[in-house]
Order: sequence, then C-alpha cells, then structure tokens
Amino acid sequence: MLKCTREITEEQIGHMLQFKYNPNELKYQTHESLMNIEWNDLRWKGEITEEAKRPVEVSQIEQMMTNEVEDLSEDMLREKEEANRAGLGKTQLAFMDLENMSNNAKVACIIAATLFFTSVAYFFYQTLFVKEIDPLRVKKQEMKAKRR
Repeated sequence: MLKCTREITEEQIGHMLQFKYNPNELKYQTHESLMNIEWNDLRWKGEITEEAKRPVEVSQIEQMMTNEVEDLSEDMLREKEEANRAGLGKTQLAFMDLENMSNNAKVACIIAATLFFTSVAYFFYQTLFVKEIDPLRVKKQEMKAKRR
C-alpha cells in the first residue's frame, strides 16, 4: 500500500475523490493501475521461528483482566435474560411497560392510544362507508321540486 500511495499523482487522487460517496459509479476496469497490489510483496518472507510455534503466554495481570471481562460479559448476559423473563406476560402498550408507570402516566397513555385508534377508525369509516353527495343529483332534485 505504501508503494501505491507514493506512485499515485494528485490528478489521480482528485479523480478518485469524486467517487468517495458513490463508489458504485466508478468504472474499476479503467483504473486497474491505481489498484494494482503486489500481493507477493505483502506475504511473510521469513522463516517461522520456534517462538512463533509456541503457545501464547499470558501474564498474571492479563489473565486476571481476561477473567474479569468474561465475568462482566456473563453478568450482562444474565441481566439481559432476567429482564426478558421479567417482561414476559406484562401489559405493554407501544413497547412501554404499563405496570411500571404511575397511575397518571397509565391513564395518559391509555387515553392517547384510545384517541389514536378512534381517529384511525373514524378516518377509515369516512373514506369507506360515508356516501358522497353528488352535486348533479342534488341539482336534478331541485329542478324537479321547482317544476312541481
């Protein structure tokens, strides 16, 4: 990658920056020279030493930190499971637990939900079942009434 950044020109950088936020528009086939990576240069060329073959040794402090992280992870998982179990079978309204609210908050939530569902039902009733008055029919009836 260092080789790539040394060989790229300012003009090429400017061209590539045009596609920073929309990379799908860049035609990669025309810019293969900018992205040509020598994979063999990135591979390890040395010999594997005996130290690399040995298992990783951890100091006592590192071991204690690892154990503490594992304990915290287990505690967090246990708390999450307990919260999930505690929430089973409880009355919830729009992801709010009504059993843990004060009475005023419960009443306000129930009133808000009732108003919302009533307004939705009224909207559908008006659009589906209420017949629109045809102005031409009204005019015809007025004309008939005047003739009589």
